[in-house]
Amino acid sequence: MKQSEAEILGKLMEIARLKKEIVQAIVPEKTYRHLEVIGNEFKALIVDMMCDSMSDNEPEPAPKHQPKVKKVDID
Repeated sequence: MKQSEAEILGKLMEIARLKKEIVQAIVPEKTYRHLEVIGNEFKALIVDMMCDSMSDNEPEPAPKHQPKVKKVDID
């Protein structure tokens, strides 16, 4: 029995909703809000790290203008 992606996604969303309701029922509201903020900050940190690692793999563009350097001998 093969399920469509939409059905699987629907079930995953339902699981996430139920999980959120369970946590809200167990944890005091103020603590839950703190956990939400921490979770959002953690997600943002992960996205930033992923973007940084992706940009590290890309070659840096060559500078458009390189200044001429004059060598000076100091005696």
